[in-house]
Amino acid sequence: MTGPPVLWHFPISHYNEKARWALFPTSSGQVPDRAALALVVMAPDQALAEPATRKLIEQVVREHGASARTFKSALLFAVPDSAGTLLEAARTALAWEDIGTSAEIAA
Repeated sequence: MTGPPVLWHFPISHYNEKARWALFPTSSGQVPDRAALALVVMAPDQALAEPATRKLIEQVVREHGASARTFKSALLFAVPDSAGTLLEAARTALAWEDIGTSAEIAA
């Protein structure tokens, strides 16, 4: 993915509260610091086993850009265990999808 990550928001209740998420952040300033749940989705190549990924996660929890993060407990992280596991699962899913498509065409 090139360019900055994309940030979306959507209403989660009739009180117009917001939940937010950040896709593939590379710095702490790219993750919102608000009193609302924020889902931080790390890139497939940012595995939990990698020291650089752990360092980035710690930085995101502590900081929001150059200042301290206020709403640390509002962060929820989605981090792959390893890039290999994620890529293998994607290959398997695509293979089963292709088999299903081929079976539909043959029928």
